[in-house]
This record gives sequence, C-alpha cells and structure tokens, in this order.
Amino acid sequence: MAKTSLKRIRTFIEMYNMEQDIQVAEHDGPIKYVVTHKQFGPPWKMEYFCRTLTDAAGCVNRIIFDLPMEDNCAPLETAD
Repeated sequence: MAKTSLKRIRTFIEMYNMEQDIQVAEHDGPIKYVVTHKQFGPPWKMEYFCRTLTDAAGCVNRIIFDLPMEDNCAPLETAD
C-alpha cells in the first residue's frame, strides 16, 4: 500500500476539485484527524473524527465517491 500523508490526501481532494468542500486537519488527543465536509443542504457541515491518517484518507474517498461511511470515522453534525 502506498504511504499516506496529509499532502497526498489534500492533493487527491484538489484532483477532484473539492478543496472548497472537504478539508483535513490534524487534531489533538485520541482523535488525530478531522475531515470536514461542507454541504449544500442541512446539515450544512459534517465533521468526521478519525483515529489514523489511513482512516481519514478512507473517509475522504467515501465523501468524494458518495459511498456509505464506515465505523472508523465518527460523524458529528454541526450547524455552522
């Protein structure tokens, strides 16, 4: 499997022209990464908390390709 990095994930997001809709950031604590997905309808924003970088990459793939989310990404709806 190829090595995953935040730079590679962000490049993948840019490749699909979704950098305005999906962001990946590092987070402190047991949850290491947060994937933010801005949407065009309620809920306006979803945040997925991922324990590993590989989980965050999988979460981004599922958002881009509109696949059901797995258990390794816990969603949190926000009203912002």
